[in-house]
Amino acid sequence: TAVTNGFGMAIMLLWMVLYTKYSPARGAVLGKIAVVFLVWAAMTILAAFFINDEWFTPLRKGETCKTEFVGICCIAFNVLMYGSPLGAVKQVIKTRSVASMPLPLSLAAFISSVLWATYATLLEDAWVGLPNYIGTVLGFIQLSIYAVYCRHRQDGEQRLVEPVSTSLQPTCSV
Repeated sequence: TAVTNGFGMAIMLLWMVLYTKYSPARGAVLGKIAVVFLVWAAMTILAAFFINDEWFTPLRKGETCKTEFVGICCIAFNVLMYGSPLGAVKQVIKTRSVASMPLPLSLAAFISSVLWATYATLLEDAWVGLPNYIGTVLGFIQLSIYAVYCRHRQDGEQRLVEPVSTSLQPTCSV
């Protein structure tokens, strides 16, 4: 797992460097990266130095309060990641346009959460299952909202509904 995690981290760092380099809002991107780093550092310091193994009994034998704390934090951030596209729902409903809700992101998050939820169910692993069951529901909600509003577009000040197509061509573009 160290090789896999190291490779994943290297790819992530490369992506962040390239994204930051070519981003027109470089300062805002660097600020967000700094916030993520500070949250990670705070959680690491908290888990390493301030979590006491006698606070509660871990769910699984052999686990510690520190690993339980990190697991709970990972679940929380995983659920936030799956729900993040829902931040655009207000804009979608207001404009009746899905331009601000990325379909590929919503679809990929839904498929990922379904696959991980299936894996967790087969292994009976609550730590993997919980955020992915929630992610599956959130992904379904996102895709449902997209399906409802994908036929709407905004043309200047007018909001028009596209006519129903009888062809086999998709009516919503990504």
